[in-house]
Amino acid sequence: MNKTIWVGVVAGLLTVGAVAQSAKDAEKNLRDALVKKQMFLRGFSDDPTIEWKWNGKDLVEDTPKFMTLGAVTIKSVKVNGEKVVIQGDRQTLVRTEGHNVQFASELVAVTINVDLHGANVAEVLPTLPGALFYSDLNAAVQQLPGAYGELLPTPPLPKKPAAASACDCAHPSDCSDNVALVAMAGMKPPHSGTPTPDASPDGSYATVVVNVDDTGKPLEIWLGRPGGPRVDDAMLTTVKGYTFSPATCHDKPVSAAMRIDVPVDVGVEAVGGRGRR
Repeated sequence: MNKTIWVGVVAGLLTVGAVAQSAKDAEKNLRDALVKKQMFLRGFSDDPTIEWKWNGKDLVEDTPKFMTLGAVTIKSVKVNGEKVVIQGDRQTLVRTEGHNVQFASELVAVTINVDLHGANVAEVLPTLPGALFYSDLNAAVQQLPGAYGELLPTPPLPKKPAAASACDCAHPSDCSDNVALVAMAGMKPPHSGTPTPDASPDGSYATVVVNVDDTGKPLEIWLGRPGGPRVDDAMLTTVKGYTFSPATCHDKPVSAAMRIDVPVDVGVEAVGGRGRR
């Protein structure tokens, strides 16, 4: 009897040891896959702390307060039981000319918390890079909502006002080019009840991109072009409190995205990370 119990205990210890070793290997592989890499964020969160949780089948992200098209350069990965903490610096992508894009110079410290309670940690850890990040810039851009096609990554201010498109807003699929909805014939863009100063293309400015539904409610609010750590959160919070008149297509209310450019005293130049959409 005693011998049977002893064998069972030994077998149990060996099993625990094997699982622990497997989890350790998975942790090392996760660190090797992420640390010092620049990864494009799924979920497009602009929050300084991003929360993911295991729901029994998949990883689910808490709804971000604000959003941005950004990438994080991973500095550290720590695994403590069912908790994973990933830390790094996020940069927002902006457009320069044409379809060329660069990372804005502004660095924002970001912590990504992953709660794997209830999951098989050794099995789920290898899936985290694909679950939390896009493989590259093109994969991230392809997942942007269609309304933001001409607004993200955010282009610089035009030197001259863009000419209105002859394409009709009632039939956007007939357009030969990717024309912003608000620039089409018969379209009136959303309007904020709170006026903002006009930003000069030669000055420093920051940009918010907001989706306004057909009732005038602001839905997703994106940081399009950073203006500095002290500027960004205040600017996003201010826009969240705006009251909008919805866009109209031939006087019928429709949902549409718009950009709001805000002059800032100290701006940032877009540097590094040059590429193409």
